[in-house]
Amino acid sequence: MHISHSLPISKTEHIFLESECKAFFEGLLPDSEEARKALARKHGFSERNIFKLLEAIGAECAGAISFHGINSPISEKQNEIIKADYKTDQEIETYLNEKLPSNPLLNGIDDIRLSLAGVQNKVCIVIDHQDPATAPIGLPHRGTLSTHILKPEIKNFPNSAYNEYFCLTLAKEVGINTANVTFRKIGLIPCVIVERYDRAVIVDWQILGSQRITRLHQEDFCQALGKSPSQKYQNEGGPSFSDSFELLKNVSPLLARDWITFIDYILFNFIVGNTDAHGKNFSLLYYPDGSIPRLAPLYDMLYCQIYPEHSKKMAMKIDSKYLAKDVHKRHWEKFCHSINISFPQFKKRAREFYNTLPLHLNKTIEREEEIHPEYKEFAKELQILIHENINHFLRKIDYTS
Repeated sequence: MHISHSLPISKTEHIFLESECKAFFEGLLPDSEEARKALARKHGFSERNIFKLLEAIGAECAGAISFHGINSPISEKQNEIIKADYKTDQEIETYLNEKLPSNPLLNGIDDIRLSLAGVQNKVCIVIDHQDPATAPIGLPHRGTLSTHILKPEIKNFPNSAYNEYFCLTLAKEVGINTANVTFRKIGLIPCVIVERYDRAVIVDWQILGSQRITRLHQEDFCQALGKSPSQKYQNEGGPSFSDSFELLKNVSPLLARDWITFIDYILFNFIVGNTDAHGKNFSLLYYPDGSIPRLAPLYDMLYCQIYPEHSKKMAMKIDSKYLAKDVHKRHWEKFCHSINISFPQFKKRAREFYNTLPLHLNKTIEREEEIHPEYKEFAKELQILIHENINHFLRKIDYTS
């Protein structure tokens, strides 16, 4: 067992230098500079002091890591009983409108103490995984783990919550390994609720009606490769596709499966215009004993190209190209060469994937028209854009030199 692929623990004692381990620990904190400054002001120290920040808010982090003061009592168990303060939707709406903007992740509110990476505002919650669309939403007690992440619609990006929900729902329909996702309006606020894949919930039959939750360790590709969150984009020194496949080659016990899965991730993100698929959006998930990693489910996805304000540059380039419109057959050939796979095999996989995707897209659209009819026009707009992207890709990969 080790904390990170970038921080291997040997049988002999080893003390890591700050320069060796800073990237991993910084990767557990919110990416937003504003969020870090707000948290630092609240606790009275510099936003650059990542270890003090983790001491203050790191009781609940991504993966199996938690942080506590040296002399603080630690009551965590391998399997904890889920405890939460359940709120009405009206109360949660008030939290999102009035408390979340100045209290990142709601830290300090109702004794909440947790940390998650990412720029977007979000809240860790407890909710019944069998009925997240209507079940009461709970805020976890201090030291208790959460089961889901709630993300309200992003300001200035209309329909972003439904957009993310739709993309993840379509990915699951296609057969891609994704986190379970639900769309729900909290009062007037559209939200996407994503089930945490780094938590496992089991029913405790010894205590009627109770459930237990345990941590599963995970790390994103930036952490595994020793890259800081400020380097999550390739053009800023972050992971490339070549780096990502090399990482899987070094850690995966089922390499062929994970390579195919990761290629499907790339193909899907490419065709739905998710240009923000950077190094922190891909992760390794470790088995419960902590020894064997596998490629984690997709959990953060948005059709970015629908928003004029969003960058059209992809987070990782295909050969030398960051813009999808500039990627031709020769660039895919060089991409395949860089990750040491056969281009004819890749092309066959891509054609199979994109030839079946429209059928799954139509099924998703039909189902969504019944479930969320108010988003019918927006979903149709996404459908048209995805069809255009598929046709554009197939023309280029077949006929462009």
